[in-house]
Amino acid sequence: ESGPGNHETVGYEGFRNNLLKAANIALDQARLSPQEISGAGFGIGGYDWPVEYKPTMEIIATLGLTCPVELVNDTELGVYCGSPRGWGIAVVSGTGCNCRGWDESRTRFGRVTGAGLEFGEAGGASEMMFMAIRALAYEWTGRGPATKITTAILEKYKIKNLHDLLQGLICHQFEVDGSDVLLVFKAAAQGDAVATDLIRWTGRELGELANTVIRQLHFENISFDLVQIGSMFDGSPLLTEEMKRVVHAIAPGANFI
Repeated sequence: ESGPGNHETVGYEGFRNNLLKAANIALDQARLSPQEISGAGFGIGGYDWPVEYKPTMEIIATLGLTCPVELVNDTELGVYCGSPRGWGIAVVSGTGCNCRGWDESRTRFGRVTGAGLEFGEAGGASEMMFMAIRALAYEWTGRGPATKITTAILEKYKIKNLHDLLQGLICHQFEVDGSDVLLVFKAAAQGDAVATDLIRWTGRELGELANTVIRQLHFENISFDLVQIGSMFDGSPLLTEEMKRVVHAIAPGANFI
C-alpha cells in the first residue's frame, strides 16, 4: 500500500513516488527483483485518454521491469477481478466515478468520459460533496430545508455558524474533503431527509452511468455481470438499492456483484 496514483490529483510526480513505494514493498515482501517478474498489469486511475499513455508508461518504466507490461484504466480491474465470466461492466464509486465494460467476445467496448460532474457524470464522493455544499447554501438562503449535514460539518471544522462556513468556502479560506461524505452517510442514518435524498441521487446517477454503457454494448436483453467497486458502496445500502432500480428498468438481466 502507498498513496494515490491518479495524476489528476497528485500529479505525475506523486504518481511516480507512490507507484515506486507500493511496488518496492510488494517486491520486498515476495523477495523478488523486478527482473524476476514475467508479466505485469497496471490499472491506473486517471489513465483515460491516449495522450496519457506515454507519460504513464514512462513512469511505469522507472520500476525497472523487463517483462511485457499491460496498461488499462483502473475501472477495468472491476471486470477482471469481479466478474467470474471475465466480461461485463464495472462501475466505480470512490473519490470520483467511472464506468467501463466489454462484451463476451471482447470485440465491443463501452465507456463514459470518467471526467466527473463538469461532463455530466456523477456518483463519487466529490460529486456528492458538491451537492451537499449546495444543500447547505439552500439552507442558509431558505431555498431548501435544514439538514444535519450542516451541524456535522460545523463540528468537524470547528466553525461557529453556517454563515462563516459558506464564507470560508466561497472565499477559498478552506475546502471540504472527499472523506466528508461520511458525514452525509451518518446524517442519512439518523433520518436526515436531505442526506437521504443525496444518497439516492448518487445511486441514480451511478445507475445512469451503467445504463449508458449497457446501451453501448446492447446488453439490455441479456444476462451479464455488473461489478460495483469503490468505497462509496460501503456507505449506505440505499446507493445500491437506487442504482439497481435504475439499471433493472432497462436491463433486468444485470447481475450485481
